[in-house]
Amino acid sequence: MGSGRHDENDVLWSEVSLALEVEPSHAMMENKSYPLEDIKFSSNSISTFDTSPTWPSTSSIPPASKCKVVKNKFSRMIHHFWMIEVISCLISFLCLGLIILVFLAYDGKKQETHGIYSGLPTTTVNILITLMRTAMVLPVGTALAQLQWSWFKTEQQLADMETFADATRGPFGSMILLSKMSQRRFWHFASIGAILTILSLPLESVVIHALAVPMKGDPLPDKDVDQGIIGVYRTNRYEWALPLSNDARLEDRVPPPSITAAIHQGITRSVSYGQWGNAIDRMLSPNCTTGFCNYPHYQSLGISVTCEDVGSHVVTTELQYSLPANDGLENELTLGLEEGLINTTVSFLYPDNAWFRDAPLVGPLVANIFILTNMLNETIATECALYWSITDYWSNTTNRDWVERYRELVIAGNRTSILQAAIHPEEGRDIIMNVKGSACWINGTQISSSDQEVNATLKDDCTFFITASAQKGLQNWLKSPIHGFVGSLSADFIPSNTFVTVLDTLFRERKDHWPTISDKIPSMSAWLRNVTQFQLFTPFTQTVTASIRTLPRGALLGIHTWGQLSAGTMYDSFRFRVLWPIMIFPVVLVLGSAVFTALVAVRARDHLWKKSSLPFVFFGLGRGVGEYVDMVEEAKGMRVRLEMGEGGMRLVEVGGGDECGPGPGNGDGDGGKRGRTFEWET
Repeated sequence: MGSGRHDENDVLWSEVSLALEVEPSHAMMENKSYPLEDIKFSSNSISTFDTSPTWPSTSSIPPASKCKVVKNKFSRMIHHFWMIEVISCLISFLCLGLIILVFLAYDGKKQETHGIYSGLPTTTVNILITLMRTAMVLPVGTALAQLQWSWFKTEQQLADMETFADATRGPFGSMILLSKMSQRRFWHFASIGAILTILSLPLESVVIHALAVPMKGDPLPDKDVDQGIIGVYRTNRYEWALPLSNDARLEDRVPPPSITAAIHQGITRSVSYGQWGNAIDRMLSPNCTTGFCNYPHYQSLGISVTCEDVGSHVVTTELQYSLPANDGLENELTLGLEEGLINTTVSFLYPDNAWFRDAPLVGPLVANIFILTNMLNETIATECALYWSITDYWSNTTNRDWVERYRELVIAGNRTSILQAAIHPEEGRDIIMNVKGSACWINGTQISSSDQEVNATLKDDCTFFITASAQKGLQNWLKSPIHGFVGSLSADFIPSNTFVTVLDTLFRERKDHWPTISDKIPSMSAWLRNVTQFQLFTPFTQTVTASIRTLPRGALLGIHTWGQLSAGTMYDSFRFRVLWPIMIFPVVLVLGSAVFTALVAVRARDHLWKKSSLPFVFFGLGRGVGEYVDMVEEAKGMRVRLEMGEGGMRLVEVGGGDECGPGPGNGDGDGGKRGRTFEWET
């Protein structure tokens, strides 16, 4: 038995020599006896002394077995020279460099708005940022863990161990560490690592923000832009009318086909389905070839509408309902009790101020329409005035999507001659509206009155007019019993024209809808007034106005010369713009992390345990604490478990062994997997 112990001692000493890279002595090779021969193994007894023999070495850690020497040397080199942390720093620098290369590659380049490559740059940068942040935080966390051992070289609270451990796990723990440092010694070296960890939290959003995509690129030079192609439709005149025969009288005039088609379409829009607004936008949309254009303040002629509920003026008798004549209605409008359900007419007189609250706002009149109906369980009358107006517009094309905003302009000045010309076109007077003062805008430029006086072209552009023949032709069409607003619906529900058919459909739909909103609207007549204005006549005026804006100037038939397009600024397509000053933040962060880790590595000359928890465990087990690699190798041969003792739960060592062969177990080659104890012979 003594001889066996001599052999075991020789093997252990040889392992020490290999681990320390020192050749074993001749004494060990000769199997000489050592004091360890007094150790007696017993599987049943309990050691009464220290179960860890004292090794004749400067380290209290038992040496590794021979088969682990090469691996041990490699692990020691990795740990001692902080190679994992160095590699992490290199990866973070590599990712930062790749991010900068991606930014350089895409800076000023056109953004793909469709297809698989549309999100390629941001996706690539996101992946690189994630790798960079992970690689940057790892060495900082290791350095913080190493600094805790320096922290405890002086007397500190034991709870600081937990604080340092939390700081290595992320920004929240670093905030706690920083707050505790500020209460004592804020400028402890660990504060720098905590600050770096906290600053890494918004890293991704900051770097992504550096790759900005402006709403538009650089403006193209005027020589490369054809305003005749990219200009947006506008007009300051309505001058076209066609004769129905060879008769030259104004009563024989009608609007051009594009306007008559727009009138029919506008009437039917209120009971049509689909996105009619988009259809109008497509009709007016400029041909912005790059997809990005801006059209500053401009103005155009058009038609507006305002309606009034005049049901309170309806007179009811035993035979009929009637709307009496007034300043705005030439003849009485009647509806027989048993003869019909809807009756409409058109007047070319301005609304009566006593009936129409917004009469002062009505511009040069196009038509004054009266609707009388009893198909909604009560008698309702509505008056709607269509009038010429000048509208301010602003629009832009973004990614080929054209959006126009508008505001109706109120024209002040001498209105009498203008208003009279509108209702008496047979006198041959044109409707002329001069936009004076600072109200006139052309291509984003404000034209003053003085500029108009000295420049005839500017004055012409700021003058909006409707020729007498065009006005008369439009009125002729609107009062037509076939094409216009004059008609009726019989008791048998037979409409006289398209307009009455639309009214019948609209009123039926709204009648079914009325019970759901009756508690929110004062009366059905007030509600129907809103329906008539916003769902019937507003789409009508939008459609007709769009058609008027597209009318050519110079010749209605043959060669068309528009010449009234509002000029725009065309911009290059979306292009990436790298905000390079923002990149200072990730550069400082990555560089600071590397420098911080390097300084900690240089300062850590002893107790190089980093994040390891083995020192605490070895202290608790009564083991000697040496170098990290030695503790790892020894821990691989140790087996422990949690047991309840007198003082609570404890980690208890129950056995150990060597991974390269059977350990000192119970003699059956179990590698120490079973529990064992030691005792000293006396």
